[in-house]
Amino acid sequence: MTRILVFGNAKGGTGKSTLALHTAVGLLHRGLSVAVLDLDPAQGTLTRYLENRQAQNPGLPSPAGLPLPAHANTAELAQAIADLAPSHDILILDTPGADTPLARAGHARADVLVTPLNDSFLDLDVLARVDPVSQKITRISAYSDMVWRARQDRFKKDKGQIDWIVARNRLAQLDTRNARAMEQVLGELARRPGV
Repeated sequence: MTRILVFGNAKGGTGKSTLALHTAVGLLHRGLSVAVLDLDPAQGTLTRYLENRQAQNPGLPSPAGLPLPAHANTAELAQAIADLAPSHDILILDTPGADTPLARAGHARADVLVTPLNDSFLDLDVLARVDPVSQKITRISAYSDMVWRARQDRFKKDKGQIDWIVARNRLAQLDTRNARAMEQVLGELARRPGV
């Protein structure tokens, strides 16, 4: 049975495509059959990354994939998943850094959702609003709410669950007050129901 890994975040520049590529290559090296879908066909970051990798190193293992049309819709995504899933162990979906119908449809299909997050309170804002003085969470963000709804919809649809992993990305080697505060807030967020 194919497992679907979705790399998603409502903010661009967090490393979704890079992490999706490294995960795909790592899984290939473990002997799994991997396919990828770039759900941001207009930008095409993951698609171009894979094309460039193959052009420079034709012998390297590379995941399979189908190009989505520039303005793909959710029906075309469903068809691409149906075409790729039967012949692959893992299907990786790389979503755009925006709230689009295609991104929402991709999130709803996830078995595992990976949300890369730069170690910054600017990026943390995509998950929750944090009081700048007390560093306490004041409310959940629109993206976290969207993920919660996708998890509920998935359970209603097929009793499936979406495991959500927030991956702190681009960490500094130094122990800083900001890094400790990020860790504390993310720990608090993880304990909240509905997240």
